[in-house]
Amino acid sequence: MRRCTWLATALLAAVGSAWAGTFEQLAAFPEVRDIAMSPDGRHVAVVAPFEDQQSLHLLAVDDREQRRVLRFRPGHTVANVTWVDNKRVVFQKALQIAALETPMLTAEYFSASVDSKRQRLVFGGRHALLEYSGFGHARQVFVVDEVPGSFFAQFLPWRGGDDTGLELWRVNARTARQQLVASVDSNQGTLFLDRQQQPRVLYGIDAKLEPIARYRATADAKWQPFPRELVGRGLVPRFFDADGKLYALISDAGEPGALYRVDLEHGQRQRLAGRSDAEIADVIRSGRNGPPAAVLYDAGVPVVDLLDDADPDFAAMFKALLAKFPGQLVHPLQFSRDDQRVLLQVDSDRDPPVWYVFDRGTQRLMPVAAAYPALRGQSFAPTRAVRLRTDDGLDLQALLTLPAGIAKPSLVVMPHGGPHGPYDRWRFDAETQLLAQAGHAVLRVNYRGSGGRGERFLRAGFGEWAGRIQDDIAAAVRHVIAEELVDGSRVCIFGGSFGAYSALMNAIRNPDLYRCAIGYAGVYDLNLMHIVGDIPEAKSSRNYLDLAVGNDVLKLARDSVTSHVKRLDAKLLLIHGSADQRTPIEQFHVLTRALDRAGKPHEDLVVEHEGHGFYKQANREHMYRQLLQFLDASLSTAPP
Repeated sequence: MRRCTWLATALLAAVGSAWAGTFEQLAAFPEVRDIAMSPDGRHVAVVAPFEDQQSLHLLAVDDREQRRVLRFRPGHTVANVTWVDNKRVVFQKALQIAALETPMLTAEYFSASVDSKRQRLVFGGRHALLEYSGFGHARQVFVVDEVPGSFFAQFLPWRGGDDTGLELWRVNARTARQQLVASVDSNQGTLFLDRQQQPRVLYGIDAKLEPIARYRATADAKWQPFPRELVGRGLVPRFFDADGKLYALISDAGEPGALYRVDLEHGQRQRLAGRSDAEIADVIRSGRNGPPAAVLYDAGVPVVDLLDDADPDFAAMFKALLAKFPGQLVHPLQFSRDDQRVLLQVDSDRDPPVWYVFDRGTQRLMPVAAAYPALRGQSFAPTRAVRLRTDDGLDLQALLTLPAGIAKPSLVVMPHGGPHGPYDRWRFDAETQLLAQAGHAVLRVNYRGSGGRGERFLRAGFGEWAGRIQDDIAAAVRHVIAEELVDGSRVCIFGGSFGAYSALMNAIRNPDLYRCAIGYAGVYDLNLMHIVGDIPEAKSSRNYLDLAVGNDVLKLARDSVTSHVKRLDAKLLLIHGSADQRTPIEQFHVLTRALDRAGKPHEDLVVEHEGHGFYKQANREHMYRQLLQFLDASLSTAPP
């Protein structure tokens, strides 16, 4: 066994000069962590580095030289930035706790203005303890257009690890005045407000992972369950219009939610859009408070469908923008209050995200930020959608990225984490492109249990961590090999968290497929997952484990990687952070002890102070250099 805990000089040379400086960029987080446009469309707020430190940039759209940069103490950054009036933003701070590299969100909101560098605490008070410490968290949910400077925040106390209640506060960001508006038991769901700032809908999932769907027909009515003819299974509210009609994504029987216009007062609904094979990822409105104009489907290659009755001016603008950026996704994110300016995100599988403000009056397109500015103009590998059907009749989607100039490249399979809810998207993915730059094809499989396909598809993965989910991943691998798109004799599997579990379990179940397996921040003992880490701390999370994974200790043992290490013949690289709270370092230790007892060699990388995924740039570069070196040695053209 070999353990590396810090940067090794030999690894610095593992990536050759052909990278032309892009390795460091692809190994880094994107520079833009958050972005928002002011109500008048004259400023944008961007969370991005400044002198190697995460800062808040307040930029004048029409004059990029005019900017105010709010810097924070070392170990501090910001998140969830929103404008509450034309010149004022509110944001949460994230602090570096003890020796942990990853900053953790606080339960506090601060306010800052383009006219001043002063930051003011406006919600939470210094007594509001850190989310990480287990006492609560806050999140902003609504801005009050009619009362500039005000916003609503929901605060969720979290004492002893169990959710106790949900409080809705109205906050004046100018004066820091706070007013409690409503409170509900946390098992009743999340509050959603109408245009008059009255709580009208409760939605979410309860402690038993069942959908919550309650409403008030009028602002002063009592809460009641939605009638089944309005909401059969669950809903996600999107907005209320000026007439009090609710626009929401509704699923009647676990299928992907469709967009409906709901009349709560009269108990009627009208279907506007939806597909049976993909969820609606976003509803795009024709203006800041306008009706829906289009929907975005993000499973597979993304598609934006204009609604039949879409506003003609919006439709014309959108079609013109698509023509301006052929082959890319143009995504309107925010409108100014007068609807004349639009914040756009433009990206594709080969193009990192760039943000623009488009002025509809002057037809000016003004760039304001880029996720990877040093990578703009460089050529990256394309990603294609792959579809296949499993032996039990389930339709699966996967994404295959092929490096340029290689007829049958080696393959790295990258199962995503989660597993229930997250899914891989046809977007620029730096990790995928890093591997493609090194000459490897990359396959990302949206196996059963993944998000983006509705509740039924998600729940199809419950209890199947070691079973059908792994079969889905292997079926996709065999499919692309059979299509002769990759070299089937040179395949490795690499994942993080649940993806790390899948990497090793798939290598155990399919030893003929893989030369090597890489586990990053992985969970390897399922009984241990019920005992250590932050997942078992809350009742809802414990219920999730019981439902999605199971609580039969014998089955959990059978489904654990640690129980099958004697069948692991692939070369192994295990990566972990010593301060991981989600999959604690005990998961790494219990696996490596089992491997040592079985006489199975493994290469290890443990980094101090890192959590569930490495945060510090030097540590990320070190990890990826060792990973690429390991892949190069394992997937050479010579037989293993």
